[in-house]
Amino acid sequence: MKPWVHYLPVKTDLSDLKWTYDWAERNPDGAKLIAKQATRFAENMLSTKYMAKVYKELFVDYLGKVVRAYQPSYGIPWSVMEQQYRDSGHEIIHLSVCDETFCNTEGADNVFKQVRHRQKKQ
Repeated sequence: MKPWVHYLPVKTDLSDLKWTYDWAERNPDGAKLIAKQATRFAENMLSTKYMAKVYKELFVDYLGKVVRAYQPSYGIPWSVMEQQYRDSGHEIIHLSVCDETFCNTEGADNVFKQVRHRQKKQ
């Protein structure tokens, strides 16, 4: 968002609030243009296309590099570590399966219900 394009900027101490209000009153066409541009900006940010772009940039590209670079501190593959946890009595529950385009969380609610049910029994 850009000041004077998507919103009317006001100082944090509000010392220029009256001046900004007066400007908007004197410049209704300018104020309407800023309001329209803000609406277009918000509509774009809420669009499926924009959300997909942000998801790809932040999760697939940026966070994906972190995930792909991750190596357990002992150099043990995750599958081996997972089995070691299971062998030592820990329960591992897969809540979702993700790839670079989608996370399938079907069944996650059911898993939580099962865990809560087991906790109540104990």
